[in-house]
This record gives sequence, C-alpha cells and structure tokens, in this order.
Amino acid sequence: MNGTIKIKLPELSSQFISINSLDYLSTYNLSNVDPDEISDVLLKVENSFDIQFEQTELEGVETFGALCDLIERKVHGIHSEGCSTQQAYYKIREAIVSVQGINKAAITLNSPLQLLFPRNDRNRKIRRLQRQLGISFDILNMPTWFAYLIFGGIVGSLLFFFFLWQAAVIGLIFFITTGWLAGRFLSKELNITSVRQLTEMLSREHYRALRRNPATINRNEITNKVKELFKADLAFEDHLLTREATFN
Repeated sequence: MNGTIKIKLPELSSQFISINSLDYLSTYNLSNVDPDEISDVLLKVENSFDIQFEQTELEGVETFGALCDLIERKVHGIHSEGCSTQQAYYKIREAIVSVQGINKAAITLNSPLQLLFPRNDRNRKIRRLQRQLGISFDILNMPTWFAYLIFGGIVGSLLFFFFLWQAAVIGLIFFITTGWLAGRFLSKELNITSVRQLTEMLSREHYRALRRNPATINRNEITNKVKELFKADLAFEDHLLTREATFN
C-alpha cells in the first residue's frame, strides 16, 4: 500500500471518519480515533502479515470484525499450529546469541535488555541484531535533552525565515542532519526493558518474518495479532475491540 489508508463512512462516501473525543469508556466503537492513527495501524498490519490493502476494499469495512475477516482472507500461507510468539522468542534468542556471543541458557524472557546490550556499544549491536533477524525496528531513543536541543534548533531556524532566509536554510540543514546522525549513532536509551517486551513487540509487528517458517500461518492467531497492534498503538482495551466495534 502506498501512502495512507482511510476507512470511509459507508453512508457518507465523501467523508472520512471524524474524531471529536477520546472518551473510550463511553462507547464501544472506534469512531473516536483519528483516521490517521488507524491508517498507521493498518500500515503495520500490512507489514506484519505481508499483505496490501486496496482503498476499495476498506470502503465497505464498518466494524472491527469485518476488518479482521478481510485480513484473514488476504493472508495466504500454509496453516500450521504453533505459537508465533514462542517461535519469535526462539529466533530473537538465537539472534542475540549470534550478535553478543553469550550462552543461550543465560537468555530468558525476563532478561533485561540493558544487561544483554551494554550502553557503550548498544546502538551498533542493535543494528546488528536487526540485520541478523532481517527486520527493522525502533527500540532506541536519543537523550531527551539532545532531542529538545534539535527541536529547538529547527524551530529557531524556521523563525529566521522572517529575517534572513539564507541563515534559516543553513540552520535547518545543520539541525536536521545533526538529528539524523544523532538518531543513527547516539541513540542508546532503550524504550523497552526486557526480552519479553521485545518478543511481544516484534511478534505482532513482524508476524510472518518471525515465524519459524515464514510460508506458514496460524490462522487462529490472526485476529488476536490484529488486536495486539490496535491495543499497542491506540491504547485500547480488549472490551473495546469486539467484532461489533464500529468505525463510524
């Protein structure tokens, strides 16, 4: 899928879902979620299950259950019983062993990532872990003070457009480039803490890639994995993600 995904209101074909509140407890539908946020989740669904939505397919989707049914129809592969999260854990553990050269028995679901990946070369080792797994993921942040510094520099550069546009352009190039380099080489602060959290995140965001055999699929897990993506990104609870939960 290219760009963003929108779910159209079936009775108002010219409008997309409009959000006015975040009162999750007062409703059992998804209509109070910004459509761009739903689009972001659907992009992750595409990546995780290796599928692609067409806009016309989504225009008639009114409920969460209908969305899950659509995803199940689009996911192809040989059905194979077996817990994907467990398979993901074994792959992640083997990758950590390969990258860090430590004993496999020393790695458990509760192992702290900060101990497995010491801070001094954490950024480089996490990149190696991604290459070993063949996927991309983001679990590192740059120091908060540095992020604020880059943000302030960009804002300040934009303000300079009112006075001296040449200086503004130079400032933007400098701070954007510095931010990119810092993100690549200086980000060392973990935003998750354990192998368990890493496994849960990667098994929902890279479902097919972390199956023991990526050509297989456990169809009994699809709906639950979609739920996990919605819950993680939109802070929903299970009782709000019923098959009857509506997008309008």
